[in-house]
Formats: sequence, C-alpha cells, structure tokens
Amino acid sequence: MRDWASIKNIIALAFFIGGYFYEIEPELARNPVMQWLCALGGGKGFLSRHYFLEGLKNLLIHQQVEWFREKTRLRPSDWDDVLEFAL
Repeated sequence: MRDWASIKNIIALAFFIGGYFYEIEPELARNPVMQWLCALGGGKGFLSRHYFLEGLKNLLIHQQVEWFREKTRLRPSDWDDVLEFAL
C-alpha cells in the first residue's frame, strides 16, 4: 500500500473497527486476542479503543516490516545493521 487512497482507506477501516469494538467492549474484554492487542498497544492490562488501535497499528507495522524483509531477502546480518543504524 503505497498510494494515499489505500492508506486513507486502511486508516478509516481501522477507526471504524475501533469504534465498533468500543461499543461492544464489555464482551471483548474477556477475549484474549483483544487483551493481547491492547497490551501490544501499551495498555498494560487496560482495555480501551486507544490501546486497541495502537496495538493494531503496531501489528500492521510488524507485518509491513516482515513483508519488506521477505521481499528484499535481507540476511540476518544485514537486518542487524539496519537495526543498529536505526536504534
């Protein structure tokens, strides 16, 4: 997804889903996937729309990075160099 329209659509979808989850939050609070996504978003045991969206964002970033690594066929040593440079 490199074009602006696709990115806007994904963001709109994420917010729509987040709003939906906010409405059914009591039911979702018992769902382990929801708890995991909120923890991934920095929730530290607290479930909210914000932490869910942050967790979803982090999950999608991870997916994009893995896709890039597979596409470019980076060796582990090259990836270590990228991380060392970035961090």
